[in-house]
Amino acid sequence: MSETQNASPQKSNKAIGSLILGVASFPLSLLAAVPAIILGHAAKSEIRRGGGRVIGDGMAIAGLILGYFNAAVAVLAVAAVILLVPNLKHTRMMVNESAAVESMRTLNIALVTYAATYDGYPSSIEVLGPGSPSSASRADLIDADLAEGTKDGYTFVYSAGPDANGKITSFTVHANPVTPGTTGQRGFFTDESGVIRQSSTGPASVGSSPLG
Repeated sequence: MSETQNASPQKSNKAIGSLILGVASFPLSLLAAVPAIILGHAAKSEIRRGGGRVIGDGMAIAGLILGYFNAAVAVLAVAAVILLVPNLKHTRMMVNESAAVESMRTLNIALVTYAATYDGYPSSIEVLGPGSPSSASRADLIDADLAEGTKDGYTFVYSAGPDANGKITSFTVHANPVTPGTTGQRGFFTDESGVIRQSSTGPASVGSSPLG
């Protein structure tokens, strides 16, 4: 019997590599899963051609199973992210828009309260902000973020009406997304009427539709 015939079967290095890469492909790594699949198929071909001199079919199969499974999971995860990102963005905009409407309601209440307390609307939105004790210059009616004019992805621009004999009797407030299409889409508007109006195409105005 020849020396070749007496030689012990050798384990396929490709099969070993396929198994190692298949295990390494956890979690969700296409960088390891794809080579595991390639080496697994190469190992099985090598074993078939080896006529019993090369073994490791079980390792090659295990590498293939792990490689295909993790590649499929990774692809599904990428697809899920692609599908979810726009939905998450839309959800975030909706949350910010709802918060902006609540801030507009808060401002309306604060402005009416200020006018009743100090006989006229304030000259600026900052006047409504935190103060201790409260006063005409710091009425302590809204939080610091809203008083600074930016909150929950929206900017709030307050404009006081003309001062008639030391008394301001009108105002407007515009609320617009900091980054349209990202932090919000709709624009909002209110004035001394207390009606909040909205526009889905840009800044709202006194002629925009009332909020439903």
